[in-house]
Amino acid sequence: MKLRRKKDLRFPMDFYGESGQWRFAIRAESSEQVIDAKKWLAAITCNRHRFDLYSIANAMFQYQQSHRPDESSSTPILIKASGPVVTVTALEQTYSNC
Repeated sequence: MKLRRKKDLRFPMDFYGESGQWRFAIRAESSEQVIDAKKWLAAITCNRHRFDLYSIANAMFQYQQSHRPDESSSTPILIKASGPVVTVTALEQTYSNC
């Protein structure tokens, strides 16, 4: 009797990061790109101003965050926003010298 293995469905795998109140995702498309995705996540989080992720994004994700206009306000405002999803391959092609 043959045993069938299930196909590995873990990829693509997204790693989410944030810089201030801005969120983004780095997508690893294979197991070889997981470490690179973590490195890019750290680099972008620390140096957000050096990267234009919206121009190389291949998808977007939606998220909500609550925001209080001032300290005395008891009711938070719900803000809907979208963040870019960028592949490791696109980052390496665009920012290979970083």
